[in-house]
This record gives sequence, structure tokens and C-alpha cells, in this order.
Amino acid sequence: MKAALSPLSPPAYAALILKLAGGLMVIGSIVDCLILVVPPSFLDQAWLTMLIRDWVLRGTIPLIGFALLLLGAWIDVSAGGMPSDRPAGKKRKPAKPRWFSGVVFLSCCYSVLFALLAPLYFNSSRIASAATTRQLNEQAEQAEQELSDRLSERREQINLLLSDAARRQELQAQLEDTDNADNPLRSQLLPGQQTELQQLLELTERVQDKPQLLEQELAKAKQTGIEQIKTQQQQERDRITTETRKLRIHTILTALTLASGYGVIAWTGMGAPQKNQKKRQARSRVQPKPKPGS
Repeated sequence: MKAALSPLSPPAYAALILKLAGGLMVIGSIVDCLILVVPPSFLDQAWLTMLIRDWVLRGTIPLIGFALLLLGAWIDVSAGGMPSDRPAGKKRKPAKPRWFSGVVFLSCCYSVLFALLAPLYFNSSRIASAATTRQLNEQAEQAEQELSDRLSERREQINLLLSDAARRQELQAQLEDTDNADNPLRSQLLPGQQTELQQLLELTERVQDKPQLLEQELAKAKQTGIEQIKTQQQQERDRITTETRKLRIHTILTALTLASGYGVIAWTGMGAPQKNQKKRQARSRVQPKPKPGS
């Protein structure tokens, strides 16, 4: 004869739902964090900084999961110790589930982990910011070198045009007749290149009678270009510094807050069941025993 399954009481049903939801949240968050590590590149400080920030931003989900798990366990313990839930004449000492200590221990581990992630993120973001600054400096040096090469090429072009008046007049006539479909410059040069060639011819005309003016014009153009490069570099550096500072403050404060939250959950999980058990034992001692024959 098969024994009929007794339906779950409302507290047991609520505890089951809480434990199921909490377990899924914790397991899902762990899988999500492990996926972020693939492919690993721990020597890359920029990658490590992004990984830590992603972990911190996902730290709220397992925090809620642990809270739901412990809440479900407490409901189980409390429901198991209620006199209305015990068969007549039998006493059952309420006990914590076997996995309860594991959840508390894992919550402690999460608290230590997020406490360690705060200084680790600060150091990684500092190194990554320094690397970004070096990269900006290298880009600025490369841009200055390219500017110098363009100006040197322009000097050679101007000297060539100064020594070849016929070529200069031919280019000037072709630029003035750009609407002509048979003009070779119309198909060979883009509008921007035509403008640059026009400026080159104008500069050649200005320095034709004053050769020393060429070096002055080139030096002025170089100074203007370097100032523009430095301005853009400073603007980019300020933008990166501001964004890095905001992310650093937000990530570190969030990590420390999560570490405190996990610590509170672990501390509460270690103390609350024993307190509830003592209260139930005191309540059972105070409860009057039934008189014989009544």
C-alpha cells in the first residue's frame, strides 16, 4: 500500500520557491562570470580592469540569491519547529539544512572577494591609464613626424615649382579650367587635393621674390600644426582621465558595498538560526503542560 504524499504547507511551499529562485540566481551569476574570463588575458591590464568592473556590476544578482537561499532555509527551520507542524506526542529538534553552512561559507568568500577586488581594480586601472597616456604620447609624436614630413615634401615641391616657371603656369591654367571635361586634373585630383595644390601655387607666388619667406611660412605652419596636435592630445587625455576617475570611484564603492552586504548576510546566517532555536526552546519551556486526565 503506497503512502499518500502530504501536500506542502504554505511556509514550506514559500521556502521551496525562495530556495529555487536563489539557487538559480547564484548558479547563473557564477556561470556568467566564468564566461567573461574566456579567453583569459590576465597580463593585459585593460582587459583585467574591464573584467573586474563586469564582475562588480554583476555582484548584486548573487547577493539577492544568497539572501533568498538563507530566507528559505530560515522558513524551513521555523516551520519545522512549530508545534502545529509536529505529529502528536513527537518532538523534533529543528535543524539547519545540510547546505546551509555551505551557503554561509560561500557568502563569506564573496565578501572577501569583493573586498579584494576594490584595491585590485584601483591598481589595474592606474596601470591601464598610464598605458593609455603613453599611447597618446606616441600618437602625438607620430602626428608631429608626419607633419614634418609633409612640410618637407611641400618645401621640395615649392623649390621645384620655383625652378620650373613653365610647370607652374601649366598647373595654374589647369586649375582655373577645372570645369573642362578634358582637363586631366579633373579626373586625377579630388576637390581637397585641388584646394591643396591651389594653396601650394599661391605660396609659391608669394615666396618667388622673397625666398627667405618660405622658411617663415613653413615654420609658422609647423607651429600651428603642433599646437593643434597638442590641443587634441590634451583634450583626449582630459576626457580619458575624467572617465577613468568616474569608473574607478563607482567600481570601488560598489565593490566595498557588495563586500559589506555579503558580510552582513554571512554574519546573519551564522547567528540567526541559533537565536531562533533558543527562542523556540524558551517558548516550549514556558508553555504549560496539559494536566493528566483533563
